[in-house]
Amino acid sequence: MDIFTAIRTRRSVRRFLPEPVNDEHIDILLEAAMMAPSSKNAQPWRFVVINDKKTLNAIAHNDPYAAPAADAPMGILVCGDESKASWVEGCSAAIENMLLAAHGLGYGSFWCGIYQDHARERIMRKRCKLPEGIEPFALVLIGKAAHPLPLLDRYDPHKVHYNSWEDKVPEEKESRPYRF
Repeated sequence: MDIFTAIRTRRSVRRFLPEPVNDEHIDILLEAAMMAPSSKNAQPWRFVVINDKKTLNAIAHNDPYAAPAADAPMGILVCGDESKASWVEGCSAAIENMLLAAHGLGYGSFWCGIYQDHARERIMRKRCKLPEGIEPFALVLIGKAAHPLPLLDRYDPHKVHYNSWEDKVPEEKESRPYRF
């Protein structure tokens, strides 16, 4: 699948089939994440692969926002090394690479934010025994989607401004004759 098709067709999946994610694909997902750009090439990300079903069920039970973890065959806790520059941005870029790689491998994925929700941070820090200075940022759930998701067109020219906030969208951009 080409990159534009991947971007247009990737969706957040909240229901997964019980089929496991094979180890080779986990390595590919992690490699894709680690290819993300980061400030000064600091590579601030750290990962905890969670494939224990009891752990995933406990996460789903303790965090209503992570309820899809109960169905997911695996999750990857993306953490940031707080001593590294721009770790939030770097981890975000790593996650986007991971989401697109999962889609390219035929999996669905779900980005469950944790950062700045102190209760959820404490739960994940304790559950995964994270050391000081390593911040739980997000849980990415991965598995085969339980059902197909529709193709959506989310482009909205009214959310685009040129040169300043007051400038309107040029008329020729109002109707979008092309689609990547």
